Amino acid sequence: MTIEQAMSDLWVYEIAPGTLTQLTFDSGARFPVWSPDGQRAAFSSNKTGALNLFVIDVARPGTGERLTSSDNLQIAGSWSSDGQTLAFVEQHPTQGRNIRLIAPNDRSTRAWLDSTFEEGAPRFSPDGRWLAYVSSESGRHEVYIRLLAGSSGRQQVSNDGGTEPVWARDGRELFYREGDKMMAVRVTSSGANLQAARPLTLFDGRFAKGSIDAANYDVTPDGQRFLMVQSDQQSSESTMFHVLTHWVASAGSTLAPPR
Repeated sequence: MTIEQAMSDLWVYEIAPGTLTQLTFDSGARFPVWSPDGQRAAFSSNKTGALNLFVIDVARPGTGERLTSSDNLQIAGSWSSDGQTLAFVEQHPTQGRNIRLIAPNDRSTRAWLDSTFEEGAPRFSPDGRWLAYVSSESGRHEVYIRLLAGSSGRQQVSNDGGTEPVWARDGRELFYREGDKMMAVRVTSSGANLQAARPLTLFDGRFAKGSIDAANYDVTPDGQRFLMVQSDQQSSESTMFHVLTHWVASAGSTLAPPR
């Protein structure tokens, strides 16, 4: 998780004991994503300029290593199931947001989806064969699933706007946000073909939103619980007025008591 202070940093929160451990220090770190084995976390940092990609050994706080060096903003997305590939978003000054892949071991990068549209929030399916992502190709942000290898197999899964896709651990369901609603879609695949069922609303609530770049929630391995950031509700609460009755003007007051 990211804790925003004078300089944002990464922390690990252990749910059972409720303890926090700081991972980075004065790093400007954001958008952490776990490796499949839970030993590493990729993240973005702007400590030395534009947000670029870094990786850290979770067992050794303060050991973050730089993966990329670019003048362009880069947002970590997700790891492949074998831990050999990291999908990320790169924002080019003239081409907008596109999705790229990097091999953390040798730090080689390659384009995956470059277009004139805005693409973001790439999420590998648990079997590593598909990527869920957000695109503006329809004129608004929608969620799509596309075969990792080759250009075929793209499937739109949201139908009324969608952002922040996150896979269920079994790969049979994809979650995403539609405004304040959490949506779920059952998906089945056979070879290079994928079928997405009609989206269903799971619940509706005011929680802090992510962006086209990354989700701002996660799902437990059993797919039964969501970890979300509660929005500040103070701005939406009605103003309360206190009315004092039967008061008596204090000595020397120029106000007359009510009649």
